[in-house]
Amino acid sequence: MEEPSEPQPISPAFRTGAALLVVGALVIMLVAMLKPKISLFDLGGPGEVLEASFTVPGEFAPRSLSSFRGRAVVVALWTAARCDECPGQLLALNELATRYGPDGLVALALTESAPSEIVAYPGIGGLQILTGSLAKAQADTLEKTRPYVYVLDRQGRLRHKSGGLKQASDLSGAVEKALALN
Repeated sequence: MEEPSEPQPISPAFRTGAALLVVGALVIMLVAMLKPKISLFDLGGPGEVLEASFTVPGEFAPRSLSSFRGRAVVVALWTAARCDECPGQLLALNELATRYGPDGLVALALTESAPSEIVAYPGIGGLQILTGSLAKAQADTLEKTRPYVYVLDRQGRLRHKSGGLKQASDLSGAVEKALALN
C-alpha cells in the first residue's frame, strides 16, 4: 500500500486566478441585482420582433412566439391569481380567435402562473385560445399590473401594444392590419 503523498502547496498564480474569478463573479452578480428590471410590456417598438418562451399546460417542450411565424398573433399577458380584468380579456381574446382564426390569427394568453393554476382557472376550458406559462426569466421581468396586450404581424413584428383589452372590437383594427401585412 502506497503512502499518501504530501499535499502540494497552492501556487501564487493559482491563488491570484481564483481570487480574480471570485471577484468577477461578485461584480456580475452585483450588476445583475442593480440593473433595473425591464417589463416585457416595455420591450419592442413598432416593427421590432417580439420573442417570448412559454410552456403550454400538458406539453413537455416549451414553445416560442417564433413558432407562429406566418400567422398574426395576439398575445395577452395576464395573471391567474389576481386580475379582475383577466376573465373578460380571455373572453375578448376568444372572440378574436374565433373571428380571425380562419384568416391566420393565433390568440395566446401567457402568464407567470404555474400550468396547474392555468388549468384550474374558472372558464379557461373550451376557449379557442392557447394558454401558457412564461419562462421564469421572462416572468420575473413583468410588472405586477395586468393585463398587457400585443398584436404581432405574420413576421413576429410588434404592431400594437396596450394596457388591456375590454372588448374584441378594441383590437379588431390592429388585428386586421397585422393579418394584411406580409
